[in-house]
Amino acid sequence: MNEIKLSSGQLIRSHLSKPDDFETRLADVNYIEPDIVELPTALISAPNAVGGRNWSGAFATPPTGEQVGIVFGDLVVPNAQSTIRLFPQVLTMWIGLDGMVDQATPFYLGVVAHAQNLFGSTYNCIPFLQWGSFSSVGIVSAVPVRAGDYLRLEIHNLKDPNDPNRIYAVITNVTANNAGYALDIQGAQPPVGGSADWMVGSATATVSGIPRYGIVSFSSASSYSADSAGALIEPDPGNILTMYDSQGKPISVGQYANGVVECTYTGP
Repeated sequence: MNEIKLSSGQLIRSHLSKPDDFETRLADVNYIEPDIVELPTALISAPNAVGGRNWSGAFATPPTGEQVGIVFGDLVVPNAQSTIRLFPQVLTMWIGLDGMVDQATPFYLGVVAHAQNLFGSTYNCIPFLQWGSFSSVGIVSAVPVRAGDYLRLEIHNLKDPNDPNRIYAVITNVTANNAGYALDIQGAQPPVGGSADWMVGSATATVSGIPRYGIVSFSSASSYSADSAGALIEPDPGNILTMYDSQGKPISVGQYANGVVECTYTGP
């Protein structure tokens, strides 16, 4: 079991199995031991106040008095192309907990992809997680993530009365023989459970460097209440975000229908 304590005090442990009471969709995962590396800066900044300028996608909020307990989302890593000649650009794709409601303790789980113009392809794709505005954590292993890989993402807000500051997260690369990374994270504060998020964004507070990525679809985009009933929580029509460039033009548009959150690049 690999373990790392971040500079922010969060403790992350990797596991080679799943808890016995977890969802059956984890049954086919071939767990592998990754290296967990703290990155020098956070990959995701808070959504800008006006229209989620640096985020696009959808989010869901639970009924009053309830909390989000589980977030699911699957995606295919796009073959993106940098829009700046000879310079790479970065694209982040993630599912999240509390990203739209509580910027003190949001939790993000996804993949960061670098795109280059010279060959028009995605490279150096790194699974990552981030809790709060602290440094992100890269998940590096002998099984690389590439453009075209089908990834299955899930976050479990455990609501453990003996350890309320705990989240369990799993990334599975279905394309690579269901290779999976299981991570047990203990934070400084308990998650609020106020929203579930499915987003594509830039790695900064602006979108000056977003690559031309085409479409990213989060299939099986769903979240469930943390209470005993485990009710399904879906995005409302008003909970859709569009990303804008520095001139205020839409550059990445989110939409939701029939359990799929779709983000489409609409820039130049």
